[in-house]
Amino acid sequence: MRRMQRWTLAADHLRSAGLVVTRPRILLFDLLFGKGDRLVTPEELYQEACDAGMVVARATVYNTLHALAEHGLLRTIVIDAERIYFDTDTRHVCRLYHEDSRHLYRLPDDTPGLHDLIRHLGDISPLNLEILIRIRASRDGMAVSKDQTWPKASSSH
Repeated sequence: MRRMQRWTLAADHLRSAGLVVTRPRILLFDLLFGKGDRLVTPEELYQEACDAGMVVARATVYNTLHALAEHGLLRTIVIDAERIYFDTDTRHVCRLYHEDSRHLYRLPDDTPGLHDLIRHLGDISPLNLEILIRIRASRDGMAVSKDQTWPKASSSH
C-alpha cells in the first residue's frame, strides 16, 4: 500500500475513533500499526519515529499512545510505575512479563489452563479482562529460563 493510502486510512481510523486528526498522530498511527499486531513502549515508538526521520517530541508520542488507548485503539499494559506497554491487539487478554529480561510476551489463546482460568473468573468478556503473569529468577538460585517459546511481541530491554 502506498504511503498516501496508508495515511488516509490512518486518518479515517483516528476520525472514526473520535480523535482529532493531526499530522503527528497520522504518522505515529502508521508507524505503530504498519507492522501488524505488536507490543510497544512509548520509548520504543519514539525511537522508531526518530529512526524514520520524524521530528516529534516524546510528549507527543506519549500523548498519542494514551489518546489511542482511551479511544479503544490500543490496550494499555502497566508493568510498574516506570514501564508501560501498549498492545495493538486489543482483543488479547493474557501476557507474560519476564522481569529479568524485561520482555513482555503474549500468551497464545490455546495456552493450557487459560480458558479454565477465564471460566473460573466468571467468563468475563475479554474487553474487561487483563491477565498479566510475572516471572523472575527465584531467590534460591533456581533460575527461570529467559528464552521462552512464546512468540515475543516486543524486544524491549
